[in-house]
Amino acid sequence: MNRLNPTKLTNAGDSILATRQLLDTTNHNATNISETLKGVLDDWGVTNKVVCVVTDNDATILKACELLEYKHLPCVAHTINLIVQDVLKLPDFDVILTKCKSVVGFFKRSQIASSKFKEAQGENPHSLLQEMPTRWNSAYEMMKRILKTNEFITLALVSSRGAPSPFSAAEVDILNDISEMLSPFEEATLSVSTNTKVSASIIIPVICELHHKINNLIVSTEQGKTILTAIKGSLTKRLSSYETRSIPRIATILDPRFKKQGFLIPFNAEEGAKAVQHELFTKLPANPLHPPTPPTQETSRFSFLQIKTQNRVHSSWADAIILMRQHFEKENQPEECDPLAYWQVRNYAITYFFQLIVLIIF
Repeated sequence: MNRLNPTKLTNAGDSILATRQLLDTTNHNATNISETLKGVLDDWGVTNKVVCVVTDNDATILKACELLEYKHLPCVAHTINLIVQDVLKLPDFDVILTKCKSVVGFFKRSQIASSKFKEAQGENPHSLLQEMPTRWNSAYEMMKRILKTNEFITLALVSSRGAPSPFSAAEVDILNDISEMLSPFEEATLSVSTNTKVSASIIIPVICELHHKINNLIVSTEQGKTILTAIKGSLTKRLSSYETRSIPRIATILDPRFKKQGFLIPFNAEEGAKAVQHELFTKLPANPLHPPTPPTQETSRFSFLQIKTQNRVHSSWADAIILMRQHFEKENQPEECDPLAYWQVRNYAITYFFQLIVLIIF
């Protein structure tokens, strides 16, 4: 859970509020989890300040959030992991993955073969990496290392007894296709896996970038085409809902790097803008942002106009619309811009009200 200083915009890291056993250590159901979590929040006095709960996609956790009446946002890094796990189970992927693990396993078991492999590389030799079932990107790293050193792998295998066969040209083509397909997912995972930078506002743009790269990818093998089709289906199935959730929508609209341009679907961008506008409306004061200038003592030719101006009824909704228009009319900031710093240094009238939302969402 994050604890933000409400008086200052900062890049807040993750803070552990408590490490506590469940109230009933023998039962991991949703009720027990929700009651334990509520106890921690009550102790810290933040029960009514929680905007959203971010966890993995476990059904029990989802139910616990429902019992607490908190919005839930699935961890996007975990969801990306599920997409790749879907891919790892495909028969076309499993065949080449099994071959990679067999070759790497041989070098791990044979000191002689490993020495030949390193000698063939010369100075600063690379070691082969073994896949770890609990980390999808370990399979990706294993394949990348094989592609980088395949020439030396072949030399060592053909001169070693009991060695598996070297990778054929066709298998290398498949590995290249798979590497190209998994690369965007590793980049996306690294982008959203941070506790020192704003991450809520990049969820939707990261997903847009994934769609862009995957849909524009060209593969050369039949196996690669089958895997790519499966990836596209899983990508849509597992990630499309993020653009429909209010928290990432609002965060993306508020981020000066993205605004409406950070969305995959224009309708979702418009809905995000409406959500921000509504938040502004609820936080704007009843009096106008810029009170009218007091009447002067000088005689005016149009005294009736001064009276009407002073008595004009101001609409918070109209003010919210104006603030949003000012936000959207400004040029998008470059990618390296820190959105928290962007809002912190601006001292004009709209900043305060946007900061109220930024503190909550980011």
